[in-house]
Amino acid sequence: MLDLDAISGSFQALQRRKLRTLATVFGIFWGSLIFVLLLGAGNGFQNGFNREVARFAANSFFLWAQPTSRPYEGTPKGKTPRLTGADAAGLRASIAGLERLAPRIRCPLSDLDGGVVRGGKSGSFQIYGDVPDLNVMDKAEITAGRFLIESDLRELRKVVVIGDNVRAALFSAGEHPVGQTLLIKNTPYTVVGVERSLRAMAGDDRNDSIHMPFPTAQQAFHMGDAVHWFAAVARAELGVAAVEKRARAYLARRHRVDPEDSAAFGSFDLAAHFHKFTAILDGIRMLAWIVGLGTVLSGMVAITNIMLMTVKERTREIGIRRALGANPATVLVAILVEALILTSVSGAAGLVAGTGFLSVAGDLVARAGDKVAFFTAPQISFASACQLLLLFAGVGVMAALLPAGRALAIRPTEALKENA
Repeated sequence: MLDLDAISGSFQALQRRKLRTLATVFGIFWGSLIFVLLLGAGNGFQNGFNREVARFAANSFFLWAQPTSRPYEGTPKGKTPRLTGADAAGLRASIAGLERLAPRIRCPLSDLDGGVVRGGKSGSFQIYGDVPDLNVMDKAEITAGRFLIESDLRELRKVVVIGDNVRAALFSAGEHPVGQTLLIKNTPYTVVGVERSLRAMAGDDRNDSIHMPFPTAQQAFHMGDAVHWFAAVARAELGVAAVEKRARAYLARRHRVDPEDSAAFGSFDLAAHFHKFTAILDGIRMLAWIVGLGTVLSGMVAITNIMLMTVKERTREIGIRRALGANPATVLVAILVEALILTSVSGAAGLVAGTGFLSVAGDLVARAGDKVAFFTAPQISFASACQLLLLFAGVGVMAALLPAGRALAIRPTEALKENA
């Protein structure tokens, strides 16, 4: 049973040392606050990363040709293999692990070509020749109309999908671009869609780009059957590295390139970079727990010290209670309750304050929108909050063990002589 008088006596002893008590309680509060902020920041990075990953096909990679670093079967060193549509067809037919393949070209457009014109407005924008799979592999929000479709490619349609910044530059506010005509190299193209980038990554140019059907772009810019690079998705069960290796080997055979010449074809494994970033996020979360636990445990040491001092100051009182028949468990429970209240109240206060800070930070991040890359919704889950409260309770119990042991070791006869 709880001895309310014993508990009251404990808190009276703490009140007599207010400054010491407040400093100790602040240690637990500060540890709790830092813990919550670190966990929330880690979750903010994780949420932002998950948002970015959701906009890509997870097993994506990109492949392009580069100058060779060694001669091979009559192909001189320094020659860049010329990728073509035949390579795309061959890769689709020969590489079983390819789930999707999108050949792409970047179309040169100089001021001498007249730029991109619509009415009295004009601008210079990057133009790409693309296929419908692009918007499956690298998703953008279609805010009006649609993206490219297969019939656009088959029929060599003169249609384009424009980025949001292109729309803003060439159309007045309130105008609906879909169905309108743009002039590119003095040739009319019909706008069939408007897209907005979903990514916050630096270097993303979807908002400033124009996409036209891949064969239409080849024809309009006199590129023959050229392909500048491939965007590809590997089947999950095989993995990107294995499929990319097969694709490189196939292209090396087709273009008479030394299969050991790693310089002949450049690549970018998006999945590998995602895994690296995931490892960094795991490290951030681990650091949050290490720093947070270290701060809370330092608070536990301070609680233990203050409880030891309280027990020492109350040695005579505890001895008298023991002499009058007080159960040792009563003394033990009184000290445990005192430590639990100190740690739980101060820890909960830090939890509430940290949650408040994270809420304010979350509002600021939401207002910033995509200007804040890889960071969104910094917060902790309800489960994490419950785990922290249990941690503070556990810290309280551990902080009370040594002082409780000292209290139980007090002999009534020796305690009665204390300060006698």
